[in-house]
Amino acid sequence: MLLVASLVICAVAASAETYEMTTYYVALLHRGPKWTPEETAETRRIQGEHMANIRQMHDAGKLVLAGPFTDDGELRGLFLFQGVTREEAESLAANDPAVKAGRLKIELHPWFSAKGIRVDPPAQSGTLPPELDRVLRDYESAWRKGDGAALANLFAEDGFVLPNGAPPVRGRDSIRQYYKGPGGPLVLRSLAFATDGPVGYIIGGFAREEGQPDVGKFTLTLRKNSDGRWLIMSDMDNGNGRRP
Repeated sequence: MLLVASLVICAVAASAETYEMTTYYVALLHRGPKWTPEETAETRRIQGEHMANIRQMHDAGKLVLAGPFTDDGELRGLFLFQGVTREEAESLAANDPAVKAGRLKIELHPWFSAKGIRVDPPAQSGTLPPELDRVLRDYESAWRKGDGAALANLFAEDGFVLPNGAPPVRGRDSIRQYYKGPGGPLVLRSLAFATDGPVGYIIGGFAREEGQPDVGKFTLTLRKNSDGRWLIMSDMDNGNGRRP
């Protein structure tokens, strides 16, 4: 189960001495009758819809935060709702795809706390932290050498290359063959990035030599491996030249 994690919470006081209080609703997410630890195409589909619903509730201003409990017990995670009635909170939680599918079940409680709890967005900028910068530097090095095996090893086992004007390439073996070639100059730079738990992305540009203008742009979606190393889940790029 993957939920939005690593969220920073702060409560804003109405003054230095007093807090304005309000009622939130906490939905505790337990294992449901159809919960299983196995990962299948169906559970991945449900998880994707579950995550999309979390983003939708957050964007609508109803969901303050969501996150998992990491002790792998019967209690899986929680939602914290704001600005809703009990009936609305029950409906929001009950209509989550993972709840509707029976993988989760809810236990709802009112919670009285300081008004103004918020979640700061994930860090985002063009300056990469070392663990993400390593992905770009290793990519440059392998590309320059024409080392298809080294490039493929930067990808998740089920990763994708999404080439411009050609069908997708999926899986390390196929990626190894796709990238097999003579190599050449390549300089990658980041324009923006973000991470949220074990997923992230880098948006950037590429040039042929350091200091030269970009000749194209790219997006890398990333997934953190069990050993803590970031791997490429998908690689998509295209050139900056105008189409004829």
